[in-house]
Amino acid sequence: GFLHLFIMSRYPITKVLLKCVKVSTILTRTFIKGQLEEKEKIRRARAEECKKQPNEGSQLKRMKWNEKESLDKEIKR
Repeated sequence: GFLHLFIMSRYPITKVLLKCVKVSTILTRTFIKGQLEEKEKIRRARAEECKKQPNEGSQLKRMKWNEKESLDKEIKR
């Protein structure tokens, strides 16, 4: 009988512990998910920046090239 009581008294504790574990796993999962989403957002933003940058770079090149052209013309004059 004593062992039975011992197990019965222990049982709710394990249940509570299991609940705590479940809650914590859910929390960690959502936390990880949130972090992954943040990473994804950052990656997307970087990708967008990279998409924009080449255009800017080519524009700069074009400007430099135009400057060079005008300089060449002036030198030829």
